Amino acid sequence: MRVKLLRDCRGGFVRQTLLLGLRRHGPRRFTEEDHSPSYPGTAYFPRGARNRSTPMKSIVRNFILGIFAIAACVNALGADDKWLEKEALGKIKLEQKAADVTGLIGKPDSKGKEAEWDAIGEWVQEWRFKSHGLTLNMASRSKGGAKTVLTITATAPSKLATARGIHIGSTIAEVTKAYGKVHDKEQSEPGKTFIAGSVYGGVIFTFTNGKVSQVFIGAAAE
Repeated sequence: MRVKLLRDCRGGFVRQTLLLGLRRHGPRRFTEEDHSPSYPGTAYFPRGARNRSTPMKSIVRNFILGIFAIAACVNALGADDKWLEKEALGKIKLEQKAADVTGLIGKPDSKGKEAEWDAIGEWVQEWRFKSHGLTLNMASRSKGGAKTVLTITATAPSKLATARGIHIGSTIAEVTKAYGKVHDKEQSEPGKTFIAGSVYGGVIFTFTNGKVSQVFIGAAAE
């Protein structure tokens, strides 16, 4: 339900709700007969002309519904962020400092070249830990600067599990049970990938022969 609300927020559900009244009825010009003879400049509706007040009532009603929708979206966004903040692979988390990472699993076997990612405005370097089956994208605000974990990718022989107990070799059923409430069904490919959260921030499980062959944590798209 939370993911659906989140998707509705990003898809413009609130905007559509707020504008529904305007789209249905459109703006209406007042003519001379619409003005009260006693109070010039005010709208005047003859007795029995109830339908003339309908557009305003509809707009007000949809505006109120929009306020409730905004509140629901804020709540959904907050809930979505909270579960992802707690997500990890073993003890490795997003935004973790480089020193903390090496303190947990040692120095990387190799590092890639630093490259500037325009989409996020940071310098990114790939750190590879072959014996752990891990690849981390480490980011810094400037070239050669202090780095933190941007994304986490695990493949065999990794034995590290996510915060909900999923690891390389887990079944589709186990993933669904653990992450079903935050499953993005629209972006996932049945039997191939399972996206928890979204591609803009979440956990992506890749399957081979019905079992997890790769775990990705972070943003796969900007």
